[in-house]
Amino acid sequence: MTVDPEKAGVSQLDIIEALSAENIEARPVWKPMHLQPLFEGVEYYPHEEGRSV
Repeated sequence: MTVDPEKAGVSQLDIIEALSAENIEARPVWKPMHLQPLFEGVEYYPHEEGRSV
């Protein structure tokens, strides 16, 4: 989930801490590989034609 702190009134860390207080594991995730600068311009090969996993 993406959190806009200005609109939500809470930050991503606030949500993770609130979940942790309820014994619910949560963590931030990284950008998808295709959005990382290292892989910019690299060709993508799907598993099947017309279908991406």
